[in-house]
Amino acid sequence: MNPPDGNHGDHITFSPWIIDGDDVVRQYNLYNAANANDPTIFQVGCTVEMGSFGFLRHHVFFALKPGVIKDEGFLTAFLATIDDSADAGFFPIQVATCPDGSNMFLIREQQYADKCLSVLGAGKPMRFLLIDVQECIVKLPLDNDLTFRAALAKLQNAKVGR
Repeated sequence: MNPPDGNHGDHITFSPWIIDGDDVVRQYNLYNAANANDPTIFQVGCTVEMGSFGFLRHHVFFALKPGVIKDEGFLTAFLATIDDSADAGFFPIQVATCPDGSNMFLIREQQYADKCLSVLGAGKPMRFLLIDVQECIVKLPLDNDLTFRAALAKLQNAKVGR
């Protein structure tokens, strides 16, 4: 797939925030001269599930295809708005390798998932970092807007039967 403007330089296109089953997801297609026809795909998402006593639980995840991590384990991630008005800070993230060669990055601690939700809900451009010890493996600017809030509210209302 060629970039819509025919430009084969470095750039990122993205989908709207969509509801896919129990998830609210946005996909980013990362293009550069080496992969102008086959972009690297980065996804940001939030799974919503019904928890104990009718409380909703939110699980934030990221995905990268093709994957850059070969071994499963934990790394450090960072997510914040570009203007630093919302900041999840640095947090541990679990790396899973998938059969298709992609990586899933899962936030296991609720406190960090909640902070990431605040960043996503701010509706402002963001930056994401993935760090292994001292080396930055992934560094991405990510477009964002307030439609995340609307999609999340729609999914939450569906979960609680409104």
